[in-house]
Amino acid sequence: MPLESVAHAEAFRRKLLDACLRANHARRARTAQADTPVSINIIGAGATGVELAAALRDTVRLLNRYTPFSLDPVRDFRIRLIESSGRVLPALSETISARAQRMLATLGVDVLSATRVTEVRADAVLTDGGAPLASDIAIWTAGISGPPVLRTLDGIAVNRNAQIQVNRTLQCTNDANVFGLGDCAACPADDAGAFLAPRAQVAHQQALFLARALKCRIAGKALPEFVYRDAGTLVGFGREGTIGSLSSSLLTQPVFVDGWLATVVYKLIYRRHVMTLTGFARMALDSASHWLRRRVHPVIRLH
Repeated sequence: MPLESVAHAEAFRRKLLDACLRANHARRARTAQADTPVSINIIGAGATGVELAAALRDTVRLLNRYTPFSLDPVRDFRIRLIESSGRVLPALSETISARAQRMLATLGVDVLSATRVTEVRADAVLTDGGAPLASDIAIWTAGISGPPVLRTLDGIAVNRNAQIQVNRTLQCTNDANVFGLGDCAACPADDAGAFLAPRAQVAHQQALFLARALKCRIAGKALPEFVYRDAGTLVGFGREGTIGSLSSSLLTQPVFVDGWLATVVYKLIYRRHVMTLTGFARMALDSASHWLRRRVHPVIRLH
């Protein structure tokens, strides 16, 4: 299963509840599967995969509080995070990665690093590391690709992930009349051949840059080159808190943050994104609505 839209999230929620109901029935009926845990495999230990694993652990603890389920949140659930590189959060610093690894261990999430998935079946995930891994649900969070339509456009250079190959001006490498930005563009990060990660922070800066660059092109001026300025990254671990780093032109190096400060900044950044898309007034109304909903709506849906 992918996890890229609200529809995907709803499909995942229903499949999770279905797996819980079947496991709960097996426990009460004492069938042969009574001791088999619900296995959830998350393929890809980037920010999405890590945050999902932490959120799932919070969810199964919440499920345990309701009488329809007699499942133990630790014994009866197996959450695995599978990553092909040598560590979780490979795009971030080793300091953040190591801290994330410790927090995942505290949450009871099994991390399989340096493990490549070779096949996903209905009841198992196969890896190059040995025996099949039991799987009630498999979620693919391993990277982003461009829309398939880009492969059909003649004269547009794309990489294996269907991303347009662009240069520092965000122009297609073989057609200067085509610009690319965001997840659909492979933009060089340095002269060593590395590319910018497909993140919202990158896309936001590219959008602002391209608005200015197109004005230069219309005026017949030389195009500037895009320079990415990393403002830092925060990764949420549900009730366990938030960790990450913050960067600024005023700082000589990124500053590691965690605890309540990181959680507050994490929430403020989200609200800033909403304000960018909808404006201040709608962001304020959305924030007030969210606050009210959390107090009048049920915390979990069991149907």
